[in-house]
Amino acid sequence: MRRRQTDVVRRPHLTLVPGLLLGLTVVSEVAAVLLSWNLTSRFNTVMYAVSAVLLAGAGALVAARHPRNPIGWLFCGNALLTALAGDAALGWGVRGRTSSYHEISHAVDRQIG
Repeated sequence: MRRRQTDVVRRPHLTLVPGLLLGLTVVSEVAAVLLSWNLTSRFNTVMYAVSAVLLAGAGALVAARHPRNPIGWLFCGNALLTALAGDAALGWGVRGRTSSYHEISHAVDRQIG
């Protein structure tokens, strides 16, 4: 018996864990862009976010379609790690450095002057 083509070709859908990893990556990158905006290069900020989200999206599609394939899980994990430990941490550090610097310099100026 011959199968219909629609039985073989399925629309890709995300399962719970790959979708959750993709969602966490997107939320982390949005936070990283908001933290880094106007403090670092806008182009670099946006491109880092886009690359992490695309990597997580590709990994989520592979992990949802072939859960036993480690490549999809590695892509998802690497994207989330990059978003949290790289981009969001950079934005947090740069934001903290610039705000702390101005607060400290004003405090020192008040003490000296």
